[in-house]
Amino acid sequence: STSEIIIDETEGAFGPFAGQILIGDQGQSKIMRVNLEQVDGVYQGCAFNFISGFKSGVLRMSWGQNGSLFVGQTNRGWGSTGSDPYGLERVSWTGATPFDMHSVTAEADGFTINFTQPIDKTDAQLGSTYEVTSFSYKYHPAYGSPIVDLKKHQVRGAEIADDGMSVRIAVDSLVPHHIHEIKPVGIRAYKGGAPLLHEAGYYTLNRIPAGDSLGLPPVVSTPAAESDHSHHHGEMNMASTEMESDTEEAEPTVAASSTTANAAAPRAATTSRSRRGSPR
Repeated sequence: STSEIIIDETEGAFGPFAGQILIGDQGQSKIMRVNLEQVDGVYQGCAFNFISGFKSGVLRMSWGQNGSLFVGQTNRGWGSTGSDPYGLERVSWTGATPFDMHSVTAEADGFTINFTQPIDKTDAQLGSTYEVTSFSYKYHPAYGSPIVDLKKHQVRGAEIADDGMSVRIAVDSLVPHHIHEIKPVGIRAYKGGAPLLHEAGYYTLNRIPAGDSLGLPPVVSTPAAESDHSHHHGEMNMASTEMESDTEEAEPTVAASSTTANAAAPRAATTSRSRRGSPR
């Protein structure tokens, strides 16, 4: 369940995502990150996992004077993956930049993926380095929806920027008004060869922009198995930094996408401080 929406107005004090949108999630006890753009006057953009593992459900967020983020939490009345009844944590950026997708923008024949660090260009031009799947949900009065219109898209190839900070991919059969999961599964950092901190971005494609294409030959799109994407419900989210706890109990690391999956991933670190007591 999404909660507060704020803009990163810290001008870099909170990391390399200044100007992007942060969205709390009460049920999943995490914060997501979104980059927006306008195409034909219509807003659209890409969502990434950002920070997860909070002690309770994320409800309110507020910037501190030094660019740190205060996160107020509760699981009252609804429940959350963080089992504490309430909490207050402070997140600060250490200054180290994680290797991750920074943003994704739409192109006439695919997407441009921007990164926070230069990529290793080996195999980055190959279509097999990327996976793209589109899907949607039913918009109806009943609560919830299964994933519908699931389709796997062929990636014909890619064009790499000279500085290695972005890749433009050509994707067959883009579907307007659908979410496109974009996974650069074969991408590694130029320095050290680290994988991306978060494996996927979720771009809601309301409009396909006009413009030139890469001129690569098309490939027929194929259906995808629904079971492969059953996790999408509630997961169209964002990218991340690591959080280290300095509470009195010296509690374990609170990681960005998944506290277990990302425990060993190199990334920027943040400091989390939990303050407990009876809520007023």
